Amino acid sequence: MMHIINGINPQLDNKSNILTDAILGCLNVIRDYYLISLKPEELTTQRILVHIKLLLQRIIMGTQVDFKEQILYNVFEDFPSAYNCALEIQNFIEKRLNAKINQQEIVYLTIHLNRLEMMSK
Repeated sequence: MMHIINGINPQLDNKSNILTDAILGCLNVIRDYYLISLKPEELTTQRILVHIKLLLQRIIMGTQVDFKEQILYNVFEDFPSAYNCALEIQNFIEKRLNAKINQQEIVYLTIHLNRLEMMSK
């Protein structure tokens, strides 16, 4: 799993320790929320890891995704468990990095978490 974490954007080299710590913290939030083990060799684990890494990079670089708001409500209503986990991750990241995450990023994270949730059942 560390090889995926280590592939951090070269523009963020000076923040690689912070990013690695935040990535591992987010994975712990997911483990605790779903009471699952995230196996590095599983594709679902690799996908959520890559998404979290890219999310954190976008937050630090100030390039968060942005799209129409209607999709926000559909995703939040359709995937309440994944949305609640996304909110826990949001809380962790905002405290750890002292940075805000927009609602569009939470939607994107919720979709990835829902996929992980479905694959874990």
